[in-house]
Amino acid sequence: MRCSVVRNVWLAVVLATAVWAGPFTNGSFETVGLGVDFGVYGIATLPFGDSASIPGWVVRGTNIDYILNPPSWVGAEGSLSLDLNGSGIGGIQQSFTTQDGGRYQVTFFMAGNPDRRPRTTTLRVTAGDSSALYSFSVLQGYSLSNMGWVANVFEFTAESTSTTLSFWSEDDSTCNDPVSPCAFGPALDNVSVNQIIPEPGTFALFGLGLVAAGFLRRLRR
Repeated sequence: MRCSVVRNVWLAVVLATAVWAGPFTNGSFETVGLGVDFGVYGIATLPFGDSASIPGWVVRGTNIDYILNPPSWVGAEGSLSLDLNGSGIGGIQQSFTTQDGGRYQVTFFMAGNPDRRPRTTTLRVTAGDSSALYSFSVLQGYSLSNMGWVANVFEFTAESTSTTLSFWSEDDSTCNDPVSPCAFGPALDNVSVNQIIPEPGTFALFGLGLVAAGFLRRLRR
């Protein structure tokens, strides 16, 4: 009985180390707003301030491209992903409820528009006062069907009961292109947010499990 209780407590510890931040939504961009037209190329350019086309997200910067496969590139998850450069440098953001002082982990998949290669594409992730840059090398072998998506991790500590998570393109090196200025940016897909449970709480939970195991052992006697 004691072994069973301890095992169950450890299982609870493992499952409790990361829990969903419930209000965060549409991380894979698969929920599409009404009236979005992807056209024959599978690309819908969304302007600054658009909060309807990708429910849960607001477009920032100049604009972004909402990408549908087919006929455009293959996303990391599902059929939809983003190019954070539309005809100019752009980004997205979402605000969601957080626990003040809580620690959070953001995972996301990154690649780069394969229509311009080789090059290095860069995006910035920001949540509250925390910020980090992530880069991706768009190699010659990459294509619409072989994007080379890479998973990345970003962590932050919430400073209030609401946090705004944003992804911004840092690609301004292509803006001198005479044909398609700024049109080749970082690709983004499959964003998720998890709260990290602090270690002291984990050990306290395990300690309670040991107490419960001892109590049950005494009952058996």
